[in-house]
Amino acid sequence: MAAVRRGHVVVVEQPDVSGSVRRLWAIKRVAAVPGEPVPPGLEPALSHLAGEPVPGGHLVLLGDNREASRDSRRYGFIPGELLLGVVVRRLGG
Repeated sequence: MAAVRRGHVVVVEQPDVSGSVRRLWAIKRVAAVPGEPVPPGLEPALSHLAGEPVPGGHLVLLGDNREASRDSRRYGFIPGELLLGVVVRRLGG
C-alpha cells in the first residue's frame, strides 16, 4: 500500500456487507491515504471526520458516479488489505 498516492486509480475488492461469498472488484480513485486529512463532503459515512487524518492501513476511495458509487461515501474507510493494485495504464483504444 506504500506506493498508493492520492489521485491514483486503484482496483479494490468491495467490502462485503451482504454476506455473499462472491468477490466483487471495483475501480476507484484514491481521495486520501493514511495520515492525510479526510476530504469534506463525504456524506453520510465520513462527513463527521472531515479534516481528521485517515488512520493507518486505510484509504478513502471515490467512484466517478457520486449518486450510485459504492465507495467511502457509503462504506467509510476502506481497509488497505482490500487493495488489489494501482492502475498503471489504460488498455486498448
